Amino acid sequence: MFVHLAKRIAMPNDTPVTKCGWNAVDGYVSAGCADGLVKVLKLEIPEIGDARIRGVAGQAQLTKNQTLEGHVSSISSIAWNEQFGKLTTADANGTVIVWVDGPQNEFVQDMLNNRTKNRISDMKWNSNGQMICIGHEDGNVIIGSVEGSRIAGKSLTNNKLAKVEWSPDSHLLLFGFVRGEIHIYDFKLNYIGPVHIFCIREGVPSAEIAGIEWYDGRNGLMSMNSKSLVICYENGAMQLMSREDDPSPIVLDVDMHVVSVKWNDNGSMLAVAGYQSTGDKIHNFIHFYSPWGEHLRSLKVTGKSISDCAWEAHSLRLVIAIDNFIYFANCRLDYKWCYIQDTVIYSFYTCTRPEHIVVFWNTKTNEFKANNPEAALRSALTLTEYEDILPVQTIYNLIALCATSCGAFNTASKAFLKLEDDPSINEEDRKEYQKLAFQIFLRTHYNHIFNWNLYKNDQEEYCIPIIESSPILDRPYCFDKKKRLSKNQIMIEESPIKDYFKASLCACLSFFWMFAGIVCLIQSIKIRHLLKRNNSQFNDEARQLSNRLYTNLVLTYVFGIVIIGVLIMTVLVTFIVGIKGYFSKSL
Repeated sequence: MFVHLAKRIAMPNDTPVTKCGWNAVDGYVSAGCADGLVKVLKLEIPEIGDARIRGVAGQAQLTKNQTLEGHVSSISSIAWNEQFGKLTTADANGTVIVWVDGPQNEFVQDMLNNRTKNRISDMKWNSNGQMICIGHEDGNVIIGSVEGSRIAGKSLTNNKLAKVEWSPDSHLLLFGFVRGEIHIYDFKLNYIGPVHIFCIREGVPSAEIAGIEWYDGRNGLMSMNSKSLVICYENGAMQLMSREDDPSPIVLDVDMHVVSVKWNDNGSMLAVAGYQSTGDKIHNFIHFYSPWGEHLRSLKVTGKSISDCAWEAHSLRLVIAIDNFIYFANCRLDYKWCYIQDTVIYSFYTCTRPEHIVVFWNTKTNEFKANNPEAALRSALTLTEYEDILPVQTIYNLIALCATSCGAFNTASKAFLKLEDDPSINEEDRKEYQKLAFQIFLRTHYNHIFNWNLYKNDQEEYCIPIIESSPILDRPYCFDKKKRLSKNQIMIEESPIKDYFKASLCACLSFFWMFAGIVCLIQSIKIRHLLKRNNSQFNDEARQLSNRLYTNLVLTYVFGIVIIGVLIMTVLVTFIVGIKGYFSKSL
């Protein structure tokens, strides 16, 4: 990528800029100064005229310049609510003002809170703009709604509060304290636990937190394992995490005094602002990193003291607060492209749909054809049948480009080998292909190496589930009827009641009824025989046998009902388990 400064705007009365922000929806730029001055600016690039004027590097025009009055001390925090078009500003005296874009395209005061005299250390809106968390330096935390009502409040007396941050789902809050600890709370301000810090080693003095930024994922992710939570300290220690309890974060040292960290609009790039001191000289820098901690670029900015930075909506511009100026920097990202027979082929990554898109642009007819790389690769592979008509270098250049774009590195490697072995290619081009293949191998993040040949599958209908401890990878794989699944997607069906148990239960029931019937039959025969003798002694004996018969019949019916109930429950359980297994197998 390439980054350069494009414009500089000075604040009135040479007032130092302390905070800045960029509204990603409406394009407003806000700047807070040390004397309480708040500026709202808007830069627009002309939509008509020459392409050099309309491009991202063209001269932007200042179409809005409004001064917001209401603060009397240094601005300590600025937060945009892009969903509701509101701007929230806070100062060192504890005054919080909510500004709203009025009907005449002018920002006016919507709410004012100056009841506290403690400095506002940080404040953040949640991802949907419904709640705001305001943190005071003395540890008092307030959560309010977008309408202005108070939702929750708590006093965190552990230490001075430095930073606050919402989780993407608005269920958690991270509070960073001056001594370096970070605690996790829920949105009702109930304590959950600490965040384990890996970037600060034991024995090293604790450093103050420079920033906690958690990308909310609204514009997609680079991949499922992208890091979205960054914790950075003023001494340059930084760790990138995928969640608040990530056991394996990426730890790095940016080697400068950090003042601000900001994710771009889609979480594909992280800007780290700070300065380095060499003797009496101070050098200001903006370092750019990928979500995996890879250093992409550095921008050196003139000035004495850098204080903040913020991204534009499309990650092509950056606003930087230095001294009494705000600078605008243009970012030109890297793209994969090639030129083949009047056609420009270029590829770019989309975070909303996690894949590379390949675009074919015919420069003569000005036609565009865009498709996903898998389809482009399949189309390019069909060109191998026309090697006697088309140039071999053209065919395998296209195959290597499409294969690299969609992550089919096995196919890309074969294409490079074909290019290196082509006798029509000179030695200089051959070395370039070898160098390019090596660079692609080094710059590509390994996905996961798995030996599919260890699992044989000769059937045609069923897929072999492969259980692994790691989660599903970035893309689902289904090669040769072998399907990769995670543990929670695999149901191991075991019948809770075995067949021999059901047979034994039926046999016991039949034996019980047979035995009870025989006993009752013998007793009834004895009673009838005794009654025929017509004797009082035998009548008493017959009466006793009759009572026994009655008792036996009652017990028989009771135990019979119990056993029948058990049998019915067995049948129902077996039926439910069978239905569940049937639908699970169907899904």
